Amino acid sequence: MSATLKDVLDNLIVLDTETTGLNPSSDEILQLSIINGHGEVLFDSLLKPERATSWKGAMAVNGITPEMVKDSPYLKDVYPTIKKILSSYRFIIGYNVSFDLSFLHECDFGDCQEIHDVMAVFSEIYGEWSEWFGNYKWQKLVTCADYYGYKWDEESAHNSLGDCKATLYCFKKMFEKGYFEDIEEAMSLFLEYPLEACPYCKHRCFILSRKFD
Repeated sequence: MSATLKDVLDNLIVLDTETTGLNPSSDEILQLSIINGHGEVLFDSLLKPERATSWKGAMAVNGITPEMVKDSPYLKDVYPTIKKILSSYRFIIGYNVSFDLSFLHECDFGDCQEIHDVMAVFSEIYGEWSEWFGNYKWQKLVTCADYYGYKWDEESAHNSLGDCKATLYCFKKMFEKGYFEDIEEAMSLFLEYPLEACPYCKHRCFILSRKFD
């Protein structure tokens, strides 16, 4: 049974963050957004850092000020909600998603999900080679969005909800062009072979079953 785009969208979420900096060991999340494959908002909130009181460099990019987050929850306060969302879907999609997830290392949502990075796939599509890195150069989300004709709405770039929406749009365009064949194959196997419920995530977890083949 071949998986359709709808099958895949029913089983994925898109995640993005805005942070005080680039180091997950010392910097913190200022905004976290998660949408499902149909663009419905599952979580979107500003978050108050526990340690940082200013982040001028990041503020120049994302526009999030200390005043804007002073009454927001701490990340640890929303961990149960985030864990429930992340553990309820097969695929986690993002743009440089490993960066975002590195800030959620304490939110133990298990390892039953497949994580896919739109940025990594798009870098090869865009085709700008870097001799220095010996690989295709990573491109900004705005470049990817422009490439596929995405029109930004009230949530601009460098707003995590806006970035989620742009990433989902680009993912769908790329999937329709035949990229992300690994997701399509995994989803097709899941549809064809019913599995027992995973004891961790409580669904028919094809990821878990592969580990014990």
